[in-house]
Amino acid sequence: MAAKPSSTAVAPTIEEKRIVEILSDQILLSDQIAVAVNNSHSFKPECSKVGKQVNRLCQMLRSAARLAISSTPFYDRPLRRIAAEVSLNLEKSLTLARKCRPRSVLFRLFTIVSTADFDKLFRLLDSSIADMKWVLSIYDASNGGIPPIAIKDPILSWVWSFIASLHNGQLRDKIEAAGMLLYLAKDNDRNKQMIVDEGGVLPLLKLLKDNSSPDGQFAASSTLFHLSNSEERVQAIIDDLGIPIIIETINNSSMKVQIGVCNLIAKMAEHCPLAREDSSIVYSYYIYI
Repeated sequence: MAAKPSSTAVAPTIEEKRIVEILSDQILLSDQIAVAVNNSHSFKPECSKVGKQVNRLCQMLRSAARLAISSTPFYDRPLRRIAAEVSLNLEKSLTLARKCRPRSVLFRLFTIVSTADFDKLFRLLDSSIADMKWVLSIYDASNGGIPPIAIKDPILSWVWSFIASLHNGQLRDKIEAAGMLLYLAKDNDRNKQMIVDEGGVLPLLKLLKDNSSPDGQFAASSTLFHLSNSEERVQAIIDDLGIPIIIETINNSSMKVQIGVCNLIAKMAEHCPLAREDSSIVYSYYIYI
């Protein structure tokens, strides 16, 4: 007898869900918090402050959702990371607000709430508001400062900002962003891996493909060259369909760009057997030299 299929569905993780779905869930959660705040019986001033902070956060979530819907493609890596923290803080807000509803004396004995709980929550919500304010700013290229989520690792906020500029900026902004990523990549392997992990390869390849700007192509090839000193990172370039773009560029670009791309090919082949064995890229390289 065949086994019955399991009826238990595994909920998608925050990384698997579309960013618009994640933001919609958080907006609905904010509405639930507003209801809980209105129904609060104890700590009403504190609950009111929570409601105001969550309302401000909700407005930012709505703005982010509008951006995600209207922008194609939409670079969502920083927003996803921040959304994970926002979700946790909204859940804490809902839990604390619900503890302040009218309850029996016995129930209150087992659900003790203090002003210290609210003070901690206020700080968490302030951090989420600052994070959301920052992440919204990078999508209009007016970023300044470092978000609380990246205080311990400021390089992360720079990488996010530069990759967002590669996606959303004007051509001059993209060239500058590629140059800044090159500067970070030259510094150490950790920065290189961060650029790859946060989705920097694909927009660099798109800039490399844009033959209307030799400066942009050269900046992109130089950055990709410095990312290509490990098999894993070269594989990331291959996975983002980089080889056809590289071949097209070496055949249809200025001498300066061709030299940069040849250096990139040699570096990729040095560190990755798959790149070394790709006949099309090897042929293009030897035809050029």
